[in-house]
Amino acid sequence: MQPNSKPDLRAEVTRRLKILPSSQLHEEGAAAGRLLRETFYWNRYETVLLFLSTPFEIDTIPLLEAAAAQGKKIFVPRTAGGKLLFCRVFGAAGPWKTGSFGIREPPDPAEPLKTQDFPALVVVPGLAFDPAGNRLGHGKAYYDRFFAEAQGPCFKIGFCMDLQVLSRLSADPWDVPVDALCTGSRFILIAEHPGE
Repeated sequence: MQPNSKPDLRAEVTRRLKILPSSQLHEEGAAAGRLLRETFYWNRYETVLLFLSTPFEIDTIPLLEAAAAQGKKIFVPRTAGGKLLFCRVFGAAGPWKTGSFGIREPPDPAEPLKTQDFPALVVVPGLAFDPAGNRLGHGKAYYDRFFAEAQGPCFKIGFCMDLQVLSRLSADPWDVPVDALCTGSRFILIAEHPGE
């Protein structure tokens, strides 16, 4: 049975993720990366915004390495003043620093994301997603604020383990849905990209 409140659901999904072996997180991350790279959407965008996974998230390093090998412009986030700032990186080796939430981030100085880097494909983390594109994050609304203030068009792909796709999530008015979902076994298109 799915928990009713967002805090309960966050706790339950976090519990499920923490008992997975790291090898499963890596293998599904590699498989999801392969699926995503076979899509029209991956090939359409030169700029890719990726998150650096924690030890309890689907592994994004295989996708980052593939993006670098293809010569894509890659940006990863760091937090500053309650906002996400995306900075340019050139591969998975870093160097990285540890940010305020224990997440790897690019160090200073780093080239920031600029208006001319859009349109962008954004690989979005989350604790859970549903087939309508609703996303359950960690409750800080960093990505919702980023999308509300983005300097150009974004195609948003929720990137997660299969177990994180739930039948239905509640959404608040400020929640920004994703346009597609990608797991190790499926790519689900939810909304075509708006005109650019």
